[in-house]
Amino acid sequence: SVEYLGTEDVEGTLAHKLKVVRKNGDVSFVYLDPDHFLEIRVLTQRMRHGAHEEVETDFGDYEKAGGVFVPTSMESGRKGAPDKQRIIIDKVEANVPVDDAVFHFPTSK
Repeated sequence: SVEYLGTEDVEGTLAHKLKVVRKNGDVSFVYLDPDHFLEIRVLTQRMRHGAHEEVETDFGDYEKAGGVFVPTSMESGRKGAPDKQRIIIDKVEANVPVDDAVFHFPTSK
């Protein structure tokens, strides 16, 4: 289910806040940029190995590729933890030809 919860400040941006409840019980709070409605943060609450866990992922530096906006900067980790993983995408391309051999499993030797 999806529920609109109004707006909330996300590092100086008054973002739209959605509550998303999945069938397995995981709850995500999705924060959308007010101008372009792109995800700027997702906070997911879930049970993992019997313990409650909150994972926060920030998205940014969107680039348009093939008519779709793609975040080229992502930072994720436990909420409040200083050691988050950061992913930077240098180049985004859409609908680029790919050799079918890329998708074949290697043969055993």
